[in-house]
Amino acid sequence: MAQTERRLVTAHLAVFRSPDPPKVVTAAEVLLTVEAAALSGLRWWQRGKRRTAHRAAISEAERIAKAETEDWAAYYRRLRQNDPTTILAALEDAFEDNEHPAAPIDCQDGVATIVVMFDPVSAIPDRTPAVTPSGRPTLHKRTEKDRHHLYGEAMASTVLATVKETYATCQWLQDVKILVIRKDPEPFAPAGYLTAIYAGRFPAERVARIDWPRVDPVEQLVIAPDALLYRSGPQRQIIPLTLESEPELKAVVEQLRRDL
Repeated sequence: MAQTERRLVTAHLAVFRSPDPPKVVTAAEVLLTVEAAALSGLRWWQRGKRRTAHRAAISEAERIAKAETEDWAAYYRRLRQNDPTTILAALEDAFEDNEHPAAPIDCQDGVATIVVMFDPVSAIPDRTPAVTPSGRPTLHKRTEKDRHHLYGEAMASTVLATVKETYATCQWLQDVKILVIRKDPEPFAPAGYLTAIYAGRFPAERVARIDWPRVDPVEQLVIAPDALLYRSGPQRQIIPLTLESEPELKAVVEQLRRDL
């Protein structure tokens, strides 16, 4: 498999770092910086003032260390309690460098809702690297069915990677809802510019049992609770969801259309 194709379908194998546990910040860790600021502008011969500044720096370092320790403990406590504001901010930071944009839009009672923006099928190359019988590199035209198959694998891998990163960042969430939005630069109608193409839930206990090196991402999308995924035609292409019976999802998509 070519490197580009491998990257598309292995996003879920990435390793995501969880937040460090609360740590005790000591005065010694901040004293050097605080003392340098306190002594700034004092000459070496101003010994009395330097002694006074040094004592003040020690006191200030102790205050800062205590405040930072308490702040970190409070932040960690809010994470454990699934505080909505803290969860949303933490996930926004975590998703900032994602190849496919993702955004947390809600967190209630330990359930986070994430919107993932995914490419149209045209982003999948229509040719794939191959080798001629004589061993020379070449390109083979990919069939439409193979193209849509690769597209589904890439989307599934991206969804699982987003779920994996969400739980790594916010370990005490109980469930993650995913809504995948596709932006089509050449829609048949204005409403088709932004459409939902997948929705599903990924409860923490299910995700914890995933064997990541061996998982089939597409299968996980299909068997996820409340999964919505429509395919059409012999090419099995992924088509927009019909959301008339899903008013909450429909409202999210309509709001995104207004915001863009």
